[in-house]
Amino acid sequence: MRYDIEIQQMKQFMAVARAGNFTKAAKDLHLSQSALSRSTQKLEDEIGQPLFERRPREVVLTDLGEVFRERVREILKLTE
Repeated sequence: MRYDIEIQQMKQFMAVARAGNFTKAAKDLHLSQSALSRSTQKLEDEIGQPLFERRPREVVLTDLGEVFRERVREILKLTE
């Protein structure tokens, strides 16, 4: 299976994972919350499963999200 995931999407994913909140991550990235939310939804659509469990005022990584975070961390490290 092939995914067309961009580095920018990976960086945005990591920001949300770190912040645990779309609003804070968007602020850190200088994006609107809605743009970041759309980007994350597009990423999840591409993968075919949710990466985050959305809760009131926070998001938590799903099991797949945890695995994805480790892979993204490795990829971003290689691109630096």
